[in-house]
Amino acid sequence: MFTLQFVPGPGFERVVVGLAAAAAGQPARLATMAADTSVAATTALQAAAPYDAEAPDPHLRDSFVTDMAGGNPTVVTISNTAPQHDYVIYGHGDIYPVNAKALHFFTHGAEVFTTHVGPVDPNDYPARALDALIPRLVAIATEDAALIIAELLGA
Repeated sequence: MFTLQFVPGPGFERVVVGLAAAAAGQPARLATMAADTSVAATTALQAAAPYDAEAPDPHLRDSFVTDMAGGNPTVVTISNTAPQHDYVIYGHGDIYPVNAKALHFFTHGAEVFTTHVGPVDPNDYPARALDALIPRLVAIATEDAALIIAELLGA
């Protein structure tokens, strides 16, 4: 079985469930398939992540981490370590200071003191990026499955 997971966010197992039979018992090919799909997925997520060159580090697009575990099954986990990641994906309501007179943060190179930050709408860019990536993931898996079949048939 081959499972591809993206964290945080919804699991993406449905993309590759049908590939499990073709890749069963082929740990080396699974590792290749996992590496190919993780590169494609990470690249798509980086391209879709909101980016502001003047915002302080870490930028969302530079904070993706990929981890591969297993052999059969192989699990690819792609996560984002930027502290603002959840706020971007899920948004937030109004923010007011709780234990101080003002909120304090840095943005665009400026120090800000304010008593209120307005709501931010959710931006579920990973879901959009990965939905658009399904044809590419299927193509990668199909190519790898064809190689497995050719090897099994001795071609």
